[in-house]
Amino acid sequence: MRISKLLALVFPTLTDEDLHLFDDFVKLAAAREIHAGIVLVERGGLLRDEPIALVREVAAALAVHSATINELLRVAADGSMTFEASPS
Repeated sequence: MRISKLLALVFPTLTDEDLHLFDDFVKLAAAREIHAGIVLVERGGLLRDEPIALVREVAAALAVHSATINELLRVAADGSMTFEASPS
């Protein structure tokens, strides 16, 4: 069994087109028996230093959670993070 290395960081304003792109990532993940996880960031308009700070926060959350196999980490516009099951 091979684990796919699918990890997507998306920094959209979440238009309908952005959601369609996200759906494509989910379909790619669903095509694999096991995938490494997806990170969806629902915050747009980040200032110069904010994307790096956000990636650090995501990395810290992933380190605490320890495994994202077949999961989705959703970062809401307010910065809250939730782990959800995603298709496998």
